[in-house]
Amino acid sequence: MTSSVSPRPSGDDPPSTTAGGASSASFVLSGCHVLTLNPQRDEYASGYVAVDGTQITEAGPGPVPERLAGARQIDASGCLATPGLVNTHHHLYQWATRGRAVDATLFGWLTELYPVWARIDAEIVRAASTAALTWLARSGCTTTMDHHYVFPRAGGDVLGATVESAAEVGLRFHPTRGSMDLGESTGGLPPDDVVEHIDAVIGATQAAIERFHDPSPGSMLRIGVAPCSPFSVTRELLTESAALARSSGVRLHTHLAETADEDDYCAEQLGCTPAEYLDSLGWLGGDVWLAHCVHLDDAGIARLAATGTGVAHCPDSNARLGAGICRTRALLDAGVPVGLGVDGAASNEASSLLGEVSAAARFARAVGGPQAMTAAEALELGTLGGARLLGREAEIGSLEAGKLADIALWRLDRLPQAGIADPVAALVLGPPPPLELLLVNGQVVVERDRVVTVDEQRVAESARRAGEVLAVLARGDGVGLGGTTPPDPPACHPLGPTVGRPSRLARPSARIPPSAAIRSGRPLAGRRGWPGFAGFSPRLTPAGPGPSRPVLRARLPQRSPAGPGCASTRPRRRRRSTRPAARKPGPAAPR
Repeated sequence: MTSSVSPRPSGDDPPSTTAGGASSASFVLSGCHVLTLNPQRDEYASGYVAVDGTQITEAGPGPVPERLAGARQIDASGCLATPGLVNTHHHLYQWATRGRAVDATLFGWLTELYPVWARIDAEIVRAASTAALTWLARSGCTTTMDHHYVFPRAGGDVLGATVESAAEVGLRFHPTRGSMDLGESTGGLPPDDVVEHIDAVIGATQAAIERFHDPSPGSMLRIGVAPCSPFSVTRELLTESAALARSSGVRLHTHLAETADEDDYCAEQLGCTPAEYLDSLGWLGGDVWLAHCVHLDDAGIARLAATGTGVAHCPDSNARLGAGICRTRALLDAGVPVGLGVDGAASNEASSLLGEVSAAARFARAVGGPQAMTAAEALELGTLGGARLLGREAEIGSLEAGKLADIALWRLDRLPQAGIADPVAALVLGPPPPLELLLVNGQVVVERDRVVTVDEQRVAESARRAGEVLAVLARGDGVGLGGTTPPDPPACHPLGPTVGRPSRLARPSARIPPSAAIRSGRPLAGRRGWPGFAGFSPRLTPAGPGPSRPVLRARLPQRSPAGPGCASTRPRRRRRSTRPAARKPGPAAPR
């Protein structure tokens, strides 16, 4: 790109659509290879994408048409334009515990880290979330969800901390209010001090929906309901969570079938598969997406397809923990909606959404041959597929008129990609290219491979400090972190005296490049003032108990060995278990 994205001079209004056919556009990316992912799956070797405010007005082949002559032209030659990537599964807070339990299976990994996560608070979560979101942006992500289910009793407003971080970095955000109510004392895996009573969970979840959820078109913030997993929550909590989500018009999410141990546990204790268990509780449906789904049988895949239930495929995390490889080709062939997720940074230190696109293609081919997934199919999982899972396919996930201007522009004319004939293959199968430009809602978030909305060095330092503080707090409880020796305690907790409070760590720099003022020609202001956050003022102090919870159901019986409709006649499979022998058999509960 030979000219940078620059603001329109003050007072210069964008061209408007006229009766003569002139198209409205404030700027046009020109001369780039364009992968639209529109219904016709059009791809242009040399084309353009026109943007006006927060929306794409058109995308087409060849030079910029005369009707767009009044718009600012941005030379994007040597680049590939794609829809912004959509991340459908993450745990932002885990950035503070990367590089721990690196050789453990899921069960051992959780056993080591749950007591550490019990010590997180809003300051640590804010620093970790800002780092995780900043790095996601660097990997081409424009929309992300977060599954936050750890709420220590003295942790403060941890959910609000993630919302503030997303607003600062500038990504479209779909946080989910997670929960756990099955602690160690009642047979679960999590420590008792991070599980909640079901009444508290439902009340807090309803309050979070009322506080944060914005269902309006073009929304930058929508919330979902996400009990942690069928094996760290009770049957009653799963049922009530689904009832609350559907009465509130929000989506449902949880982990499912991540490990073989979980499948064995269901067969032995519940007499059914994980998918059958959720189905018996009325969970499956078009408003639900499930993380992992590595160990689904043919019947489970068919049931997900029949109900429209989606799957968030997390290939790198599954590989890191040795959980297995998701049957993506079988899911897609059955008609199951599939998107991609990086998962938490503690089980995927790379945390690159573009890396997940590449891993999805490679892993599918590793088990199904070179025709199992094309490069374009993998990229579609990371864009339009993710948009479907989040219920946003009408607004994001493709480059076409009327869609929101969430656009990634990848530079492919440098040495690492030189000579790769197919630009899409260069992006998916080649080395990660520089991200020339990332637009979210028409706003510049990344330019020339650098996030411009926050100070990256300051974010990195605060994230490092947050990890150190968490290590100190964990050591105070006698919890070790992978055999490492934590540093001495800082002078004070809020990330120490040398960095400042994380609530200030991601404020936009006063020296943001002029290119970041792309929106309507006005200077870039604080993120809460930009389009999509207009009028939104999240209350980041503890929200209090919130309104009284609704009566959603008659009291249900507590967790029982098997629920109605959950019985299965299939033979129980026996596999070598990876659980420590000293513990009673139990599920390797997903994160």
